Amino acid sequence: RIYYIGYSGLGIMGFIDSSEMFDTYGESLHTIRGFVEGGYEVTNFNSSTKLRREGIDETLFNLSTEDFEREIIPTLTEHDLVIFVLVNTEQCTSELKRFSIIANQVKSSTTCLAEITYA
Repeated sequence: RIYYIGYSGLGIMGFIDSSEMFDTYGESLHTIRGFVEGGYEVTNFNSSTKLRREGIDETLFNLSTEDFEREIIPTLTEHDLVIFVLVNTEQCTSELKRFSIIANQVKSSTTCLAEITYA
């Protein structure tokens, strides 16, 4: 499995990239997922209920970093890849600290980590 995790516009970019894998490559919706700090509040959707369709697994609508920590980290294996999509600026130091904590949690389950950082 592949997971994108990030914040702000870059987190949304990772989420969008992961969402295209189903239609483009036929991958399972559980195989490649994106998570963004703040969840739906940063996507400009009023709530996840607008997106719900009958027959789709409700957990796929959990896209916040808190959802990632609660639902995904406990299930990670050495075969999973987690990609952090981050901005490295002085204004983002609190976010970088938070993602450093998440990365340390991920490292306990898999060594397959990648970081895409924009300065």
